[in-house]
Amino acid sequence: MVEQKRRRDEVLTAAIREATRAELDDHGYAGVTFEGVARRARTSKPVLYRRYRSRAHLVSDALGSALRSSFTTETSGDLRADLRRTLGPLLTQVSAVGSATLRALLGEADQELLSEVAELNGEVARSSIRSALAAAAERGEIGPTPVPDTALLTPVALLRFAIIKGGPIPDSYLDDVLDDVLLPLFTTLAARANPVTSDDAADPSVP
Repeated sequence: MVEQKRRRDEVLTAAIREATRAELDDHGYAGVTFEGVARRARTSKPVLYRRYRSRAHLVSDALGSALRSSFTTETSGDLRADLRRTLGPLLTQVSAVGSATLRALLGEADQELLSEVAELNGEVARSSIRSALAAAAERGEIGPTPVPDTALLTPVALLRFAIIKGGPIPDSYLDDVLDDVLLPLFTTLAARANPVTSDDAADPSVP
């Protein structure tokens, strides 16, 4: 019975997310309403209000599920190709949603939602990029030193800057980020010998 209820809940959640994205496509962020999403998802407004505290929470959940599903941990045998395959769909989804919609969402989100989104999406991004780097290190394409988590979030930070800046994101943006920033950064960090960690830096016994 519990499993059956869980399946029904998953079906409803998927319908709400799909309806929210459809409302965004048709009406933009300002035109998304609980009434419109409920009607399209064939549910009721009270159901939505029990799940989402605000329009920002509703839209964030719908977009976040789509963005997170675009990440992959598969590897191909080439670091650049792996990073492109990881980040390309993400950039495509962001471009499809539009900078204006994302800026409106960020402006309406409360601090709790912003922190939640940053942590969840950041961990998914780190996991995907970490897999690509681990495979590259195993092949000997880069050095064996683990790349710090802060560096793994570089592409997310750059994408956030592009969103805030506004306007269309050029088709060449990802290639420029890969060739001018990520590959040099990751290659350099992975080649370090005995990197000093924050804990080591605080330990006077570490030379």
